[in-house]
Amino acid sequence: MKTNFGIYSTKGLDTIGRNVVYATLQNSQEAAKTNVLFLEVENELNIYSPLVLKASTTGLSKEENAAMQRVQKSYKRLKNMVDANAVFPDSEAGKAAAALQLIFKRVGKLYRQKKGDMSASIENLLAELVKPEPATHIETLGLLPEAEALRAAKTAFDTIAAKRLDVKSELSQTQSASIARKKLEKALRNYLAFVTAMREVDGWQDLYSDLNEVMKAARLSVRQGKEAAIIADDEPAV
Repeated sequence: MKTNFGIYSTKGLDTIGRNVVYATLQNSQEAAKTNVLFLEVENELNIYSPLVLKASTTGLSKEENAAMQRVQKSYKRLKNMVDANAVFPDSEAGKAAAALQLIFKRVGKLYRQKKGDMSASIENLLAELVKPEPATHIETLGLLPEAEALRAAKTAFDTIAAKRLDVKSELSQTQSASIARKKLEKALRNYLAFVTAMREVDGWQDLYSDLNEVMKAARLSVRQGKEAAIIADDEPAV
């Protein structure tokens, strides 16, 4: 059976390992369950799986994106209120709004910016708004609550973004995940090669067929751009 593990994602390899273990434990071939090569797969999977779980459960992308959306909403609300006052150019409020519009213009259109650029733009805007003249314009328009809401949303975003970067840095600095992957790949390759070699021996054909199906399903998932599916709801007895 084909065993090019390099084509699978981190999670995909974990799923293959789980499915190989499950298929073996469910098979009637008792000799496979005590074979040293299968025990090695179980051992390496025990090491690898927690690393995959850590990477997936500490991901904060969705939370970070949601926080940026809140920043955008606060920004739009503040800008819309400034624009609304600018339609009266001869009034004190209109003049204050016109001055603020120039600052907003320098920020640019947020929807055209990447998240990192957008964050920097909002940071620059907030830095401008606390300067004496813009701060006076904000007060004239009665928009202090809206300006503070934008600042609070940006602070919340920065906190989440910093936390995500810390986690990403922690994961990238350790070699444990890549080393564990190589060891699991080797253990799987050796075990599957052994079962392949044994397929002509009485009692091993069914196990070979089961494991071959596991690998075929995994390859099909890659071709379809999907993650391989776990064939059992329960955790493997590893």
